[in-house]
Amino acid sequence: MIDMWHKMDSGNTVGTIGTENGKIIRDEEHENGARLTLEKDGHHPYAITIGVYGLGVFTTFFSTEEEGNTGFDAIKKEGGWKEKPVNI
Repeated sequence: MIDMWHKMDSGNTVGTIGTENGKIIRDEEHENGARLTLEKDGHHPYAITIGVYGLGVFTTFFSTEEEGNTGFDAIKKEGGWKEKPVNI
């Protein structure tokens, strides 16, 4: 399987402030027009923002870094979660 996700802006966005006012710790873009960003310590402990270019943006929140990374990886792998994320 070819990985169609790549670091956003060659990784230069990591460490900058994201849309949820948190520090970006992971930021990737899909070749077909989507962006996935994980932030920490913004409006919520951890936030994932999913943007599909031309369609819309969705943000979900997590309490721990482990939950945030699990959600991030699940979206990349399956296009979503097997279980509904818990918003805080």
